[in-house]
Amino acid sequence: MKLVNGRSRLFGALAAVRGPALLASLVGPCAAGALASCAADTGFVDVDATDAGRLEPVDAEPVVRDALAEDAECSSDSACPPTKGPCDGVAFCPVPLPLDSTRALRTVWGTQKDDVWAVGTAGTVMHWDGTSWASVPAKTTRTLTTVTGSSKNDVWVGGSTAAVFHTDGFANGTATWVATPIAPPYDQGGLESLLTSSWLRSSGELWLGGRCYPGSDTYGSRWRSSSIDGVTTWTPEDPSWYCEMGDTYALWGANATDLWMTSFRGRVYRGVVPDSPPAVDGSSDPVWTEYDSQTLGPLYATWGSSTDDVWFVGESGAIRHHNGSTILERVESSTPHDLYGIWGRAPTTSGPSEKRARSSTTTARNGDASA
Repeated sequence: MKLVNGRSRLFGALAAVRGPALLASLVGPCAAGALASCAADTGFVDVDATDAGRLEPVDAEPVVRDALAEDAECSSDSACPPTKGPCDGVAFCPVPLPLDSTRALRTVWGTQKDDVWAVGTAGTVMHWDGTSWASVPAKTTRTLTTVTGSSKNDVWVGGSTAAVFHTDGFANGTATWVATPIAPPYDQGGLESLLTSSWLRSSGELWLGGRCYPGSDTYGSRWRSSSIDGVTTWTPEDPSWYCEMGDTYALWGANATDLWMTSFRGRVYRGVVPDSPPAVDGSSDPVWTEYDSQTLGPLYATWGSSTDDVWFVGESGAIRHHNGSTILERVESSTPHDLYGIWGRAPTTSGPSEKRARSSTTTARNGDASA
């Protein structure tokens, strides 16, 4: 592991969000369900509960509606206002999820608008086919915290070094998962390390990020995969010194050699990854440069559409944007809640970008290039 160009971090508070290139996930006490986007760029939706369960004063005059007058006003279809559906006039609307109240979602990823994956507690894995969500759980009771892939036929999920799974995709209403765990260090007595993030290079090499092993002087917080005779093996990154950069919260790469990661206290790093397979001596580790995130709060997730369009979300609704500068742009946020996940698709010539967000129990879709 190599680190250059360290920079200071400034603390900054955020109040409100609006941005054209990301979809952030909000954690909160929501009922199990999904949200589908079907409106113009209105940003996050603040649910106004003012009228919910409203009680009129005891001495209030009763409201009497003139049904005949209303019928007269609507004597023809053209004279009547159109019936509103659940998605009319809002940025996000509910879509049922086949989950009980004991399950929660942690993050979301997809390849296209009809191939989206969400993972969560107790091995929960959900798949969206463009019409409905299906439950395709992995064979584990551990919480799954990361999901990524190279295509709809190459998908990885993980929650800890002992709970890493691969599937060849969703077919005939289900998915088959193959376990590919990471062996613990010799000095950890079989202990697991929590995984928090993943990135799949174009070469097929998977990176996993997570917590440092406590007290280990041989392992950091990132692992790289190799395939030997069809068997997946894992090599730790930064093995020479105990977790110098701290726990890894998020990973995302713009291309095979341009990798971003976040760590504790708002730290954001950009790495130049050598075009070579992982090596136990660290010779193929990235050269890292620290960027100024303008926050001391952790940034839990990152996603981008190009080398100069990278987004970060985190504690207290924080949203940051990289637009080419080494100082990340502060973006207004409309929520004080922690944001844990982000995924999107770059805009195309045929239409706007598509993005999805997730919360602990809610998945959201936004297809109008708003955040």
